[in-house]
Amino acid sequence: MIRHELRMPHPTQAARFVVWDLTEARYRIETAAGAVVSSGVGPRVATGIEGMGGPGIDVFARETPRGAGRVRTGTRPTARSAFLPVAFSQAGQDWVAVQRLFWSCLSPDRESAWRVYAPDGSWRELLVFLDENATVYAHDPTQIRQVVGVALTADNPFWLGPEQLAVMAVQPSVEPFFGTSNAAPPFYIVPGAQDGSTGLTVAGDVEAWPTLTILGPASAFSTQPLFVESAVSAEIPVSGSEQLVIDFDPTAQAAMLRAKGATSGGTNVTAQLTGRAFFPIAPTFEPDVQVVLLTLAGAGEARLTYRPKYWRAI
Repeated sequence: MIRHELRMPHPTQAARFVVWDLTEARYRIETAAGAVVSSGVGPRVATGIEGMGGPGIDVFARETPRGAGRVRTGTRPTARSAFLPVAFSQAGQDWVAVQRLFWSCLSPDRESAWRVYAPDGSWRELLVFLDENATVYAHDPTQIRQVVGVALTADNPFWLGPEQLAVMAVQPSVEPFFGTSNAAPPFYIVPGAQDGSTGLTVAGDVEAWPTLTILGPASAFSTQPLFVESAVSAEIPVSGSEQLVIDFDPTAQAAMLRAKGATSGGTNVTAQLTGRAFFPIAPTFEPDVQVVLLTLAGAGEARLTYRPKYWRAI
C-alpha cells in the first residue's frame, strides 16, 4: 500500500514538527529527534492526487530557416504544482482544533515535505509550500468528510530520497613506538594525516551535488573522485569545536566555518579554498559504486553527504 505523509514545522513550537499521516488519518507532534509528544485523529487523503509524476520541462533549442526542425541545446525542469485532496471526519470542536492546526502548519513561506512511502517502506519526498494562489475552501468545510483541496508548489521539482552518507574519514590508527615489549615506555605514533577511499552506492535519476563537512580538529583536506586529477582542497585550521561546511552545488559553491552543530551563519572562507574542482554524484540506472578519495590532516572527521534526486514519487 502506498502511504502519504505531510511533515511540517510546528507553527508555534520551535524544533518540533507535525506529521500528518494522510493514509491512516492520524497526526503526531514530534521533536527534532523523532520523539512523539502527542498524537490524534487527522484528515485522510482522497482521490485526485496530482504531482507524483515528473515535472514540467523547458526545452531550449535553436532554429534556422535553412534547416528543418530544430537543434536541442538543453533542457530545464521547472517548478511544479501539486494537489492533495483531503477529508476531515471530525465534528464540533474537534473539527475546529484539527482544522486550525492543519492550516496553520501550511505556509507560502515555510517549507514542508510531502513524503510518499512505497510498500517496501522506502520513501521519497517533495519539498512544498502552500501555493500562493491557493484558496483554502472551495465548498462548505463544515460538512463532515467534505473533500478539501490543498494546492502546493514545489520550487525544487525533484523528489528527494533519504540523505546518503557518502564518505566518513577513518580515525587514525595508533601504533606503539617501541613495539610490544612490556618494558617499553608508553609512547605511540599517531599519523598526522589520514588517507582513505570509500565506495559509495549511487542513487537517483539525475546528478546530485554533495556537501562536505569537516569536523575538527583538522588543518587541511582534499577530496576527489577516483581517476580524477583535480580536487576540492584547502589548508584551513578547524578547531575541535568547529566544523567546515562546503556546499558543492553550482548555485552556492561556498565554504562556511561554523560552530559544531550549527546549520547556518559562520564565517565565509571560500576564498581560502586552494582546489575548487566541485564534483557531482553521477546518476545511475543500475546499482553502481563511485569511489571517492579523501585526505585529511588532523584527528577530525570528514563527511560527504547528498540527497538523491528522482523524477517521480515512486
